[in-house]
Amino acid sequence: MKKLLFVLVFVTMAVASQAQLFVGGYLGFNHTGGNSEITTVAGNTTVIDTDYSPRVSNFDIRPMVGYMMSDVIGFGVTVGYESATTKECTNVENKEFDAKTTDSGFGFAPFFRYVFGDFGKIKLYADAKLPLVFGSRKYEHIVGCDLVKDKGPKLFEIGFNIVPSFSYQLNDHISFNAELGLLSLGWNQKKVSTSNEYEVGGVTITEDSYNKTNNFGIGINNRVPVQFGLIYTF
Repeated sequence: MKKLLFVLVFVTMAVASQAQLFVGGYLGFNHTGGNSEITTVAGNTTVIDTDYSPRVSNFDIRPMVGYMMSDVIGFGVTVGYESATTKECTNVENKEFDAKTTDSGFGFAPFFRYVFGDFGKIKLYADAKLPLVFGSRKYEHIVGCDLVKDKGPKLFEIGFNIVPSFSYQLNDHISFNAELGLLSLGWNQKKVSTSNEYEVGGVTITEDSYNKTNNFGIGINNRVPVQFGLIYTF
């Protein structure tokens, strides 16, 4: 019994001596939009029709804390906030994008890290993640001269993703890393639930509905193909 206890203590101390606490995070942003024009010439008359595509902006910030048990194995958790805003042009002549839909969410993702390539300052690794996101949708539009804000459905996302990444060691404590979301492999489920309540003939009617979408493949649920960040190792 004493020998077994001694061995367990020795193994624990050996693992702890190699363990490293690290903190870091990711910051991502992208924006898409544009317009198309159709020019029609009839005699001396020229007509230009312009169509503006929706402007879509995605923002993602995810601080992270983790613990490397050895040179190749670690674990941690990421906590973050993300938002996706879509603006649609309601007045082409004045280029007014007054109709806006915003999806925002807060979530966390515990992860297991495995380093499969060590080339000195450059390391290749993969994170197996279990992301959970709780969010909501909001609408803004113009009615007459007034800005009207409405609450939309609730959002819930869950998934499992394996995300390849690499890091470059800048010095003894700081490293630059990139998460290759475009090459991630995994499964994601998104649920949108809506609740409406109204009155008919003095009777209150409540309607609850939800839409569930499942995705499986490469690059699932990674709105930003590549995210860059910094890691500080203690």
